[in-house]
Amino acid sequence: MKQDQKTNKNRNKNIFIKNIYYMLAFAYQTLQGGEFIEAGAEDFEHIYDLYARILERGMVNQVKRGLYKEYQEKKEGMKVIRGRIELVDSMQKWGRKGGEVVCSFDDFTEDCKFNRIIKAVGSFLMTRQEVKKENREALKKVLLRFSEVRLISWREIAWDRIRFYRNNASYEMLLYVCRCTVERELLTEQKGEKKARDYWEEQNLPRLFERFVLEYYKVYFPQYKPMARKITWDVEGNKKYLPDMRTDVKMNFQDRCLIIDTKFYKTVMQTYYERETIHSANLYQIYAYVKNEDKENKKNVAGVLLYAKTVEGEELDEEYQMGGSKIGVVTIDLGKEFCEIEKRLKEVVERYLKY
Repeated sequence: MKQDQKTNKNRNKNIFIKNIYYMLAFAYQTLQGGEFIEAGAEDFEHIYDLYARILERGMVNQVKRGLYKEYQEKKEGMKVIRGRIELVDSMQKWGRKGGEVVCSFDDFTEDCKFNRIIKAVGSFLMTRQEVKKENREALKKVLLRFSEVRLISWREIAWDRIRFYRNNASYEMLLYVCRCTVERELLTEQKGEKKARDYWEEQNLPRLFERFVLEYYKVYFPQYKPMARKITWDVEGNKKYLPDMRTDVKMNFQDRCLIIDTKFYKTVMQTYYERETIHSANLYQIYAYVKNEDKENKKNVAGVLLYAKTVEGEELDEEYQMGGSKIGVVTIDLGKEFCEIEKRLKEVVERYLKY
C-alpha cells in the first residue's frame, strides 16, 4: 500500500514538472512549434531535466532562425584601416608588428550577452546527472553551433542588465529558464535540495501561473478579450491613498464580465482555530473587485479565485452568491495531466461568464 502511494506521488510529481513546461510555453507564447508540443509529452523526474529539454529545443529553434547579434566594440591590429585608428596603441605596436595599425571598430557578432548566458547555463546542465543522457547529448550537439560565443561562468551573469526588445523577444523564455536554473543551483549549494525546490515554487510559480492563465485564455478565448486590467474604485472622496485594484484576468461576453484572480500557495486553505477556511484576504479582494466593477449593481459581474493546487493540498470547486454576485473558488490541480487543466480552465468560462 505504501509502495503504491509512493509510486502515485512520484508520478504526480513528474506530471507537475511536465505541466511547468506547458505553463512556460503558454506564458512566453512559444507553443507554435511542433517540437515544443512533442517535448511536453515527456516525463521529467527533475526540474533540471525539464530546463535542459526546454533550453535545447529553444537553442535549436534560435539556430534555425539565426542567433541574435549585437554590435560589440573591438580593438585589433590590422593591415587595412577599419573604424577608428588608435594612435597610441598603433605606435606601441609598430615596433613589434610592422605594417599593422590598431583600429577600434564595431563588430556585429553572435558573441553577445544573450547567447553567452544560454551557452553558460546549457554547458552547466550538460554536466548534471539529473538530466537524462539523451538530453545531455542533445545539448552537447546544439552547443557546437555556439562556437563563436565566448563561454562565461554562470555565476557571473548580471541579470539586472538584461533588456528585451522586439528583435530579441524570442529569448525571453530561454533566459527565464536560465535564471531559474542559476538561482536554484546557488540556493541548493547554500541550503540544500528541498530549500531550493521550495524557493522556486514560492518565488517563481505564482507569477508563472498568473501569466499562464492569462495567455491561455488569450489563445483559446480571444473573442472575450482577456486582459489584465485595472478596476477603478466606485467611491466618493479622495482616491489618492486607495490601493490599486489590478486584475489578473478580465473577460467580457455580451453584457457580462468575469474577473479572475490567480493564487499560488503551498496549501490552498488557511487554518484558523483548527478550522480550515478559504484565505479571507483573497475572498475580500475578489469581492471588492466584483462590486467596484459592477458600478450600476446589475449583478452581471462574476469573480473567481483560481488556486493552483500542487501535489499536495485540497481540491475546491465552490460557488457562492455574495450580494447577488456569483463568486467561485476553484482549484487547478497541477498534478494532473494537462488535458485536465485545460478542461478546468474552460469550465470556469462556461460557468461564470457564459452562464
